Amino acid sequence: MIINYNGDFIEEDALMLNISTNRCFLYGDGVFESMLGNISGIRFWNDHYERLVKSASAIKLDIQRLPGSQNLHELLKETLRKNNIDQTARIKVQLWRTSKGLYNPDTDDISYIITTKEFDREYVILKEHVKVIHTPRLTFTEYSSYKTCNSLAYVLASKERIRLGLDDVILLDQKDRVAELSTMNIFWYQRGKLFTPSLNTGCVSGVMRKRILDYCEANKIKTVPALSTIDALDGSDYVFGSNFSGIHPISRVNDYKFLPELPDFMLKFIEKLP
Repeated sequence: MIINYNGDFIEEDALMLNISTNRCFLYGDGVFESMLGNISGIRFWNDHYERLVKSASAIKLDIQRLPGSQNLHELLKETLRKNNIDQTARIKVQLWRTSKGLYNPDTDDISYIITTKEFDREYVILKEHVKVIHTPRLTFTEYSSYKTCNSLAYVLASKERIRLGLDDVILLDQKDRVAELSTMNIFWYQRGKLFTPSLNTGCVSGVMRKRILDYCEANKIKTVPALSTIDALDGSDYVFGSNFSGIHPISRVNDYKFLPELPDFMLKFIEKLP
C-alpha cells in the first residue's frame, strides 16, 4: 500500500518511525480523522477538515505544517489514485506531535500520515442486539468530542461487544447518562422529537451527527441534546446510530424494542447524501 507521510508518497513498508521518541506511540499524543471518499472527492470534506483542525488545536498542536483544505483534499485523492482505488474507500488522516521529551514536549510541530482502504460495507445495517455496558465510562473534557489517538474506551467497549455476542453496546458517562455507541453516535425519535446525547456526556462530535442535526433544523424537526439515562429510550418509535460510514437502525436495547427501520425523514436525508 502507498501512504502519504508529511506530503511524500512512500510504500507503507518503507515507513521508518522511531518508537523511542514517537509521541503517538508513547502517549497517544495525536488526533485522527476518518472519512469516506473516492478519486472524485471526499464526502463532507469541509466538515472533516474543520474537525481535524479543531481537534489538533484542542490538544495544542501547531497546525502550520498541515496542508490547507484544498491541498490536503488533493493529497487524499492522489493517495487513492496511487493505490489504484477507484471505488468508495475509507481514508484516514492521523496527526501527532513531533517532539522529544516526556510528558512535557519541547515543540508542538506535527507529522501526519494518510492511509486508504477499500470500503464495501452496506450503508444501512439493522442492529438487533444492543445492550448498555457499565464500563468503560466516558468523561467530558475540552477534547472528548474529537477523535484522539487514545481510543482505549472504544477498544474496551468493542471487546465487550464481542464477548457478549452483541451487534453493539451503549456507553454511559460518569453520571449514568447515555453517551454513544461503541463506534457511532446514537439517536432516538420520540413524540415528534429527535434526541441525541449532549456533547457534555463525553461523546464524539461526529460529522454525520452534525449533518443530521443541520438537516433537522432546516426541515423544522425538533432536536434535543439529551442528558438522559437509558430509561429515556423507553417509548421511542425509532433508535439508530450514525457515523461516517452509515446510518443503522436499532430494533432492541436491553429489553426495550423499537421499529426495525429508520423514520421517513431519515430515509429522505439518506437520499440527499452525496
